[in-house]
Amino acid sequence: MKRLLCLTIFVSMLLPAVAARADNPNVNMNDFNPSVHSWDIGNIATTRIAPHLEISGGLWMVYRKNALNLESPAGAGETQLISDQLVSDLYFAVPLLNIASIGVDIPIFFISSGDDPSAIVNSMTKAEGASFGDVRLSGKVKFWDNGNKGFGVGLLQDLTLPTATGDKFSGEDTVTSKTALIIDWSGSGFVVGTNFGYFARGNSSAFNPEIADEIHLGAGIQVPLICDDLELLLANNTRTTAASAFDSDAHLGSTFLGGLRVRPIDGLVLTGMGGAAIGHLPGTPEWEGMLNLGWEPKPNSCDLDGDGICDGEDKCPTIPGPKVSAGCPDRDLDGVMDDADRCPAVPGEVDLDGCPDRDKDKIADFKDRCPDHPGPFETKGCPDTDGDGIIDPDDACPKVAGLKKFAGCPDTDGDGLEDEVDDCPKVPGPSNTGGCPDKDKDGIRDAEDKCPDVWGTPKYKGCPPPTPKKVKITKKSIVILDKVYFASNRAKIKRVSHSILKDVSSVLKDNPWVKKIRVEGHTDDVGKDNYNLELSQKRADAVKDFLIKEGVEAERIEAVGYGETKPLVEGKSKDARDQNRRVEFSIINPK
Repeated sequence: MKRLLCLTIFVSMLLPAVAARADNPNVNMNDFNPSVHSWDIGNIATTRIAPHLEISGGLWMVYRKNALNLESPAGAGETQLISDQLVSDLYFAVPLLNIASIGVDIPIFFISSGDDPSAIVNSMTKAEGASFGDVRLSGKVKFWDNGNKGFGVGLLQDLTLPTATGDKFSGEDTVTSKTALIIDWSGSGFVVGTNFGYFARGNSSAFNPEIADEIHLGAGIQVPLICDDLELLLANNTRTTAASAFDSDAHLGSTFLGGLRVRPIDGLVLTGMGGAAIGHLPGTPEWEGMLNLGWEPKPNSCDLDGDGICDGEDKCPTIPGPKVSAGCPDRDLDGVMDDADRCPAVPGEVDLDGCPDRDKDKIADFKDRCPDHPGPFETKGCPDTDGDGIIDPDDACPKVAGLKKFAGCPDTDGDGLEDEVDDCPKVPGPSNTGGCPDKDKDGIRDAEDKCPDVWGTPKYKGCPPPTPKKVKITKKSIVILDKVYFASNRAKIKRVSHSILKDVSSVLKDNPWVKKIRVEGHTDDVGKDNYNLELSQKRADAVKDFLIKEGVEAERIEAVGYGETKPLVEGKSKDARDQNRRVEFSIINPK
């Protein structure tokens, strides 16, 4: 801490110690004032106080974009007096008697840059270079101790001293004061805090609206993602001019921030936050982001009964108890509370419900078939030579790791057949082919299948049965080389087409791998669209009914009429229309 303080003083001595210029008013345009006290939520104070004299400290780095937009009174234009700002806050705090905390914040503006306002307002100059800010003294006291659960009430008092480098919009020319009432609620690591404050800073008429006393309203939420190690932080700080509270956008500045806080090791805390703002009260940025590296005691905020054990690990979270028994009574002091200890009079292992384990194999002695010889749980504490989880006396293949369902014998190719009965033990295959491969799933081993990539039958040595001359089958459709003829303007199938449809039914019955087909009816463009659509549906239904009567299962067929919407060829000639009047069969096997 001493080294950090010396470094800060040294850096501040290097900054230009320029007296306040007459053409820039001394006002602080940095609206992010991080809390210097442990366990607060960014710039939102809570009633939580660290243990007595547990000193904390750290460094915030804050980048702010477009924090001061200046308009000409005559409406000639606008400019960003502060377009980019990089601010560091070195802070320290000392908690006292568990009810109060005092601290100091030393701000340094490393970067301040903006546009040249001379074309708009000749009386001001843009912010440039580094500067020293107003040192802030902060005190916090709580009146109602919520003990990590329930509501709390406290008070925050901040004072700033006019130590800033002039002409940089980094500090006031007088002492300022902020007094805020704190009301919050805590429970199991969750914290919801609100601040109601008044900021007395004096007046400056150089801006429109003028700089004046402000009312501050703040709210913050802490959500434990990993209790006391990783937290989600959400915060809002709203400022409004006291004399004209909330009467216009120009008198309002409201910043919304979100981020994460992580404690990688005890004491060290890393925080990252960022967000945007609304309103045009001077000092309100378009957006800002900040990082914090700090040192503070771990809050232990997920401990309702205060016994030093997080609620998630405390088996009696509302009653204090020793850590050895997870916060509950423990007669034999083995770390297992009595009402959960299966061996309450004899010290045992915590993960064995308080019962002893002589051979340290993580199996309680009363469950261990071999209590003096370590063995895995799967073998009830007894040896298993091949490590397959089956006790050697029960293992049909004790020297080769296997599966329980095969009495300890292996299934090398993992096809569900043990090697002893698998005709192809090194290549997976279905049981109906003795464990040998069958790519087309026709029940014929690939080695014996004349057509291993296409479903077939034993009669044809694994190849598909021959199809009728006028029917061809592909992976996507059943193609007929003849037309299906219907009575004119009717859904009655002409007798001349019965033979081709019988051939289709024969192909379907010979090829059970075709799980489902779609009978598609199409018409030409003669007639009304709705009539053609209805006629095509009726004709498709007629073909479906015919196939069902020929012995094809109804669930394997669906019928759809498309009318004239899907012509095979374009044109209005007799030949084109003749080709467009057709029935097609598409294979739509479910995946």
